[in-house]
Amino acid sequence: MNSAKDEENSQPLDHSLEVVFYGSCTQHAVGAGIIIINPKRIHHYYSFLLDYQDTTNNRAEYEALIIGMEILIELGATKVEVFGDSESVINQLNKEYKCRHITMAGYYLASTQLLDYWAIGALKY
Repeated sequence: MNSAKDEENSQPLDHSLEVVFYGSCTQHAVGAGIIIINPKRIHHYYSFLLDYQDTTNNRAEYEALIIGMEILIELGATKVEVFGDSESVINQLNKEYKCRHITMAGYYLASTQLLDYWAIGALKY
């Protein structure tokens, strides 16, 4: 005989998460920032100093997105909403812009493959 507690434990957990990603590039440093927001609206902040020289903001943005997606996979996210502050990167991933620069193609491909993990619709800017 199943108790109410057993039935409660058999229900799938709502593990939907939001991720906000942003990258930054200056003459002196390149960084990636990620905010993961759980269903209770608790924010978890991550920042990474990236070891690059001669890079662009878009590369830092893609790196932040990729790191964020990998964290979500590790956390076992079952549903994901993605927000970013780069209009260019968001529009490329939403297929509104084309990714034309050869050095960005690998980042674009890696990002789309990670996003396909959850079959996410449109990313939000």
